[in-house]
This record gives sequence, C-alpha cells and structure tokens, in this order.
Amino acid sequence: MWSAATRRRFPNHAATSRRTPETHPSGLTMTKALFHNEPGAAHLTAGQRAEDWALAFLQTQGLVLVERNYRCRGGEIDLIMRDGGKIVFVEVRYRANDSFGGALASVGTRKQARLIHAASHYLATKHIDRPSRFDVAAVSPDQGKLALQWIKDAFQTG
Repeated sequence: MWSAATRRRFPNHAATSRRTPETHPSGLTMTKALFHNEPGAAHLTAGQRAEDWALAFLQTQGLVLVERNYRCRGGEIDLIMRDGGKIVFVEVRYRANDSFGGALASVGTRKQARLIHAASHYLATKHIDRPSRFDVAAVSPDQGKLALQWIKDAFQTG
C-alpha cells in the first residue's frame, strides 16, 4: 500500500489500478505505470522505456539491433539496426502530449542535421560502406493507450 505522501506526490496512480496493461502493436504488453516516475524506478526515464518498446516492435518487424545510444560529439543515435543489407538509424521520440507538436514534429531540421552527423561519424568510424536510411519511431499516448508510429525513410541526407 502506498503512503499518504506518495499518493499526494503521484495522484494519478492508485494502488489498485497502476498496472493497467497497454497493448503494443506487436502484441507485447506494457503497463501504463512504466511511463511515469514512480518509487523504485526513478533511474528509468519515459524516453528509455519508449526506446525499449520501439526496439521490441522493430525487432518483431525483422530489424536486427546493431547498437544502442551511439554518441559522438555533436549527435546521438538511439538505435542502429540492420534491415537486410541496409543500416537503419532510428530516432525514438516520446511525447506525453501534443502541446508542442507531438513526437513526430519534434524531429526538425536541427535534429535531422545532428542525426546525419552522428550517422556519418558512425559509418566512417566503423568503416561501413552500406546503404542506410533514417527512420523515426514516435511513441505517444492515444486515448488511454500508447501508440507507436513508425516512419521508414523519414528524411534524406543532403
């Protein structure tokens, strides 16, 4: 049972209803409570959980994980995956609401430039000469459930 202080701090979480299952597009189940800071899980952010969820979905679509959270000076790539002979750079975006345009709108030209820079760095550093593309996985709440929108080849370089 939660203490009174915890219930005041997290008013949307009732002890009996905080484990309501969410349906993932691939049939996986996730709980809504995973997308909120709760006692004992402060080290996991909503963005990390959205990334985990998107990764699980993309793997069910046949993509294979190569690397996670690749960082270089000037950019970061959430997921680097392989789809057949292509390298796929995936940007995962989570937005709790659409007040500022939603998850998809948050991948503007500046973010795209950073992703392109990080992808170029990755390909050069690893000496990879394969076709590549940039995908966006947008995770957002939709009528009490989570929705994942996957945009293949979301933008082009140059």
